[in-house]
Amino acid sequence: MRRWLAVLLLCLPAGCDGCGKDGSGSSSTGVNAPLPPVPAPADLTAEMHLPRPQELLRELRAAAGGPALFLPRSLGAAVVNAVGFPITAAEVVDEQVPLVAAMSGTGASRKLAVAVHLLDREKLVTIVGGGKDAFFDFKRDGEKVWFEPRSSARAPEVPGTVALVDNYLVFGTDREAVEKLGPYLARTLGPKAKRDGPDVVVDLVAPVVPPGASLKALAAKLPLPRELGAMVDMPALVDELVARLGDTKGGHIAVDVTNERIELTARLEPKAALPAQPVTPRENLLSVPDDVVVALTWADQAKTREASAAHRAEQLKTLLGKPTEEPSDEPSDPAPAMASVARGMGDRHTLALRCTGVGLTGFARGEVKDADALGGGLSELTELRQHPSVEAHLEKQKLGLSFETRRLEHVPFDVTRLRLTPEKAPVPGERGEVDLLFGVAPDHYLVAAGMQTVETVQRLEKPDEDRELSKQPLLAAAVARLPEKVWAGLVVDAQNLHGCLQGQPGGQALPVAAAVGPDTGAVVLRLEAARSLVKVMLDLATR
Repeated sequence: MRRWLAVLLLCLPAGCDGCGKDGSGSSSTGVNAPLPPVPAPADLTAEMHLPRPQELLRELRAAAGGPALFLPRSLGAAVVNAVGFPITAAEVVDEQVPLVAAMSGTGASRKLAVAVHLLDREKLVTIVGGGKDAFFDFKRDGEKVWFEPRSSARAPEVPGTVALVDNYLVFGTDREAVEKLGPYLARTLGPKAKRDGPDVVVDLVAPVVPPGASLKALAAKLPLPRELGAMVDMPALVDELVARLGDTKGGHIAVDVTNERIELTARLEPKAALPAQPVTPRENLLSVPDDVVVALTWADQAKTREASAAHRAEQLKTLLGKPTEEPSDEPSDPAPAMASVARGMGDRHTLALRCTGVGLTGFARGEVKDADALGGGLSELTELRQHPSVEAHLEKQKLGLSFETRRLEHVPFDVTRLRLTPEKAPVPGERGEVDLLFGVAPDHYLVAAGMQTVETVQRLEKPDEDRELSKQPLLAAAVARLPEKVWAGLVVDAQNLHGCLQGQPGGQALPVAAAVGPDTGAVVLRLEAARSLVKVMLDLATR
């Protein structure tokens, strides 16, 4: 099974969809004469191709750096190692012809096959299945040659089924996969594959995600800092986006590896018309302070906010516990306040993390539809500080909680501050006071949590264009390659985020940028990461 996973790593993420010259009826050169194309299987779901597999392998090795020294240097070596053939078989793999793959069926019936063009198929038969010490026997079946591992303790583990189909080495999940997809790869996809265009091409002809699919479990595990997790319901946001991918009629995915970055662009076409959904400009990611290391912007609908508010209210009730039996002045059910907050918020929001030099500060800003409803709901929620469960928790943690409403310089509306203060003065290296500030203007709201909340709110309300993230050239360029209008967009300065968490200087930015949004009836996804980030991540993983 490990070798089959190696095949997938070699071929699938790299894409695949067409390749070489194929046919049947062997010649003296070991290359078969071309055979006519065959139609696609009725349940075909995806076609993939790697236009320049050897070049891509070289680029990926260079991007990965030191850890890549353990990877094969050539496509031929990678292929024969993955399927368990002798290394001498690598010389017959045609590294200059596109590598192709196809997938059919869904669920448990899904089949996958990958095909690599050969320079000399008969020489491969001789190398792999010749002699008494060979690990494989072979059996001819028309234009196909099936390789079967011999029963031996030294015989390699074979991933699924391996066979020759015309001038291609085909490996599939099982024999049925090779029977069904092998001729289509060798006679149809292979001959039409092009060597230009993106490094990886995937054409989808069936739904990418099953209707009704949910990523709530995954989104709930995202490593968001507490300050951010409290401000946005990530599961609801992610599920809303995933739901749009559940009924596609087709699509196209392209991956490119350049000297500076690795890019993925996908365009997916739903069967039904996309429902009306507000969008937000990508520029919201850049109109934040220049020390921001993570920024997320998104647009949602009132019904989504209302559902999220009800969900969070139930979670909050669970945390607070049951109310006391005797009548008291303790706050009541938080659901009405949460509903009021949802009703008062507008459609577009931005969430970000600053690395201020003394720690991380999270903030959010967004549109307001009903300032009275939003401000009133937030005020009611602050009353939860008097709840017995909250007071007991603060006492246990030896924390004091202060509350005040005041005006700040450059902020023309009231700001409410909740401040957590340890009873004992913190020792060097420990966190001291932590603030949560929020304020509501007629058309926008501001929230900041962490260490530098006052200065954060002031900079948001009175921005300095010379100190915005738009002045960071690498981050600004990455955002500029995202769609102009998105449902959700993200930019991360991975290098400086890591440095901030480690208490060290970050250095030059290593951008990660992603977005999803509409484009003339289709869903477009865009993801890119700095190429050198691959090496950094591998270095960290192998320490």
